[in-house]
Amino acid sequence: MPTSLRSIVWIVAVLALAAGQTASSRQFALPRDAGEALDNRWDTWSLAAIAPEAAACAADAGPAVTLDIDGDGLMDVAAAVRAPDGVHLVALLQRQGGHELYEIHRLGDDLASGYVTVTAPGTAYRNPRNGQETWTLAPTITILRCGQETADLYEWLGFRFNRITVPRAPGRPD
Repeated sequence: MPTSLRSIVWIVAVLALAAGQTASSRQFALPRDAGEALDNRWDTWSLAAIAPEAAACAADAGPAVTLDIDGDGLMDVAAAVRAPDGVHLVALLQRQGGHELYEIHRLGDDLASGYVTVTAPGTAYRNPRNGQETWTLAPTITILRCGQETADLYEWLGFRFNRITVPRAPGRPD
């Protein structure tokens, strides 16, 4: 199979996987060791409820998704988690010994201010820092809010996440 065709097949497969993994808090079950990583951080926690105005435009809006954040072939989790000190966007990267927790960004006090989704690899956007057009290189954690003109992308840099606020992606619910 030619390299370009292989790349297209891979991207379509990732898109299909990501699209099928978005879930509401009622339907999403965290892997056991991901829950243990959250238990080690907070005494009490739950998947966060999404503010109604933030998710009104998307039937599949939810607080958690699975995706391969770091390209190791293992499914990781991105979630909005409600803890005693507020709602946090977290990533739970699957490792040999369990899931490793990364606290990425605070999303609110009681309700998440947006819903968690995935931007597919190869999605173009204009980097607001330098004005250059660039593309997501891997499945990217994204926070969307209905009625907002921007989206927050959280790209994995190999050791931490980088937040990029971009104009809302075309074709997403509004």
